[in-house]
Amino acid sequence: MTKNRTTQWLEEQTGQSLDPVPNESMRHLSMRLPVELHQRLETLATSQGESVSQVARRLLERGIEDRENPNREALDQAIATLEHFRLAIPPTAA
Repeated sequence: MTKNRTTQWLEEQTGQSLDPVPNESMRHLSMRLPVELHQRLETLATSQGESVSQVARRLLERGIEDRENPNREALDQAIATLEHFRLAIPPTAA
């Protein structure tokens, strides 16, 4: 198994050799975020006593879950709201 760049860098810095630990149940995800979004994640993480990674992982998991198994009540409410605004918009002249 090849060592990733982070492990190679850590070995260079410490002078120690690290054996790669295979973890088939986890994958690493690296993302670039706008500063404002990262600050919002940090604020949320601090308020909940979690790390930014923990909050991001939880929000991502919740978002995927919501897409796969949408909350019927929330969908009905969103549809009602859209219908309300649709009726409030004057018809266009044809």
